Amino acid sequence: MFKKLAANDNAVKMIFDHYKNFAVAAVILAIGIGLLTTESERGLWDVMRVVSGICTVIIGLFLAVLNERHGMCKLNEAKLNFCTHFIILLVYGLSMITIVSRLVLHNFK
Repeated sequence: MFKKLAANDNAVKMIFDHYKNFAVAAVILAIGIGLLTTESERGLWDVMRVVSGICTVIIGLFLAVLNERHGMCKLNEAKLNFCTHFIILLVYGLSMITIVSRLVLHNFK
């Protein structure tokens, strides 16, 4: 299976694009959370910072969920056996947790 996957240029590109897109969504989410957790003086600029932070968080969450749903649809289309499907889901889930924890939750330290 690995040789077949490695020989398929479209499949390799799709996998890399999927992870790149999720990382970009996580960075956008981290920027939005960073805007919301930054303290500044009260006033118009503070209101604009909060509003733009909320909008950025919403966009980041939307992109992350959209990318995850697209990846799951493509995985389900592959019609893999149960064991392979389960291993891919496990590795995928753990890697997404790692990406989110390092990029997004790192802001709260």
